[in-house]
Amino acid sequence: MEKGKKMIYINYEQNNKLQRLIIDKDNYIKKVIELLKDETVIKIFIHKREDKQ
Repeated sequence: MEKGKKMIYINYEQNNKLQRLIIDKDNYIKKVIELLKDETVIKIFIHKREDKQ
């Protein structure tokens, strides 16, 4: 990952399992819409972080 790149962490519950996605800030909205359309996804948590390494 590039220094200072903004990443979005998406945690979601699907089929009673917690899943995690790490996606760049520019493409996360498209993925969230896909998750919202999926009937097996129960909860979606979105966290915004900036890589400082």
